[in-house]
Amino acid sequence: MIKLLNGFFESDTRAALEKRIETLEQKIKDAQHIAAGANVEFFFVSIKNGSDPLISSILRLRDQMNQLVEKERMQNWMSEGLASFAEILIKTDNDPQRLAQSIIGTLVKYVGATLGALYLVDEEALNGVQLKLTASYAAGREQNCFKQRIDADEGLAGQAIRERKHFYVSNVPDGYVKVASGLGESLARNLFIVPLLHNGKIYGVIEIASLSVFKEQHFEFIEQVAHRVASTISMMHSNQNTQKLLNETRAQTKEMYAVQEQMKLREIEIQAELSALHDNYNHKIKLLEEREAALATNKNILEKALNVDGLLVDIAGRNRYVSQRIALLCEFIFNGRVNYIAELSHLVAVHDDSLKKIRNGGVPLCCEKEIPLPPASVVLLATATNVEIFWREFKWHVEQLISLAKNGQGNGDESLLYIENNSEKLLQLNNELVQACIRSQGREVSNNTYPLQRHNPIDQGQA
Repeated sequence: MIKLLNGFFESDTRAALEKRIETLEQKIKDAQHIAAGANVEFFFVSIKNGSDPLISSILRLRDQMNQLVEKERMQNWMSEGLASFAEILIKTDNDPQRLAQSIIGTLVKYVGATLGALYLVDEEALNGVQLKLTASYAAGREQNCFKQRIDADEGLAGQAIRERKHFYVSNVPDGYVKVASGLGESLARNLFIVPLLHNGKIYGVIEIASLSVFKEQHFEFIEQVAHRVASTISMMHSNQNTQKLLNETRAQTKEMYAVQEQMKLREIEIQAELSALHDNYNHKIKLLEEREAALATNKNILEKALNVDGLLVDIAGRNRYVSQRIALLCEFIFNGRVNYIAELSHLVAVHDDSLKKIRNGGVPLCCEKEIPLPPASVVLLATATNVEIFWREFKWHVEQLISLAKNGQGNGDESLLYIENNSEKLLQLNNELVQACIRSQGREVSNNTYPLQRHNPIDQGQA
């Protein structure tokens, strides 16, 4: 180019053009160097010294291109990382321990950190929210530097739970990490703590410590991983609860079928028992009616036999009849004739009151005229005391039958058996009391003073 110009321009003009051409050729070379990424320091010096605007524009364009390349590189880094973590989450089956160990080791290495710990909320903790160390990773270090448990009100990990946000501490001095986090003693200078949060519920905390400063893309990446881990753990809990409910439902269904079979067998047995009870019931009622008729006859005989002077003998004689009537009504009530409860309760009160008034004196309940009895004499007191002592236990069994009949619950077999076995004994004691009353008045007592008509007792096997 310069040779061509020698024949057309004067020397001054030619020199200026040559200078201009050299400058353009140099700019072309500079642009080629910039495109190749070389001599960066030279070009910054040229801009500072007032270089041509073309070079400045080219440098700015190169910087923008570098930024785009770096941004694309970081996006690829994040996408590839999230994809690898997604694969880990998919391959881990309902095992939080295994999931945590795979996640924390991979995460620490991927972001270029030194230490890492993953704490999960202890569902079995009794005293508030408590984090339990589930997995940890320490590159080239012993893993005893990690705290095993962290309370919700302890350090930055607890604060992350309470405030539901991440925390970043840079330039951590020696020994500070042990106080501020669950990582214990460490030489790491940078600490990032992020909660495992999903749908408003805390599932745990991730702690990452590094010797180098974390970048913004590291924060974003760790938070996205934490969110996906929390979502996966939530799904694990849901699956575990569903499986638990399913197992319980299966067990309940199996148990229900077994109960139904037992109920069918029991129903057959009950039908057979009801049929037998129905047959025996009519026979039993007939025997009870015959016994009631016999007692009515005894009452008439007793009233005639007790036609003697003195209220005391009359009261004692009535107690003899009352004791027989009580024994009969107990069998009625035991067999479902609850309409006799009121009469039985009244007779118990009359018998009880009569014994007390015979011993201590006073107007008895069964006395039609308000004539008070005097206290028992020495001759009568011993017999009256024996009757009253025996009556206390007899009365207790009678009251048991009354209570069971009112409530409709329990089994009165034992009390009824006692009454049936001891009613004759009570009758005998009351007869002795009548004779003692007669003797207390200085009268003769015959062995056949009060003959009674006997009734046929109900057969125990039919009762």
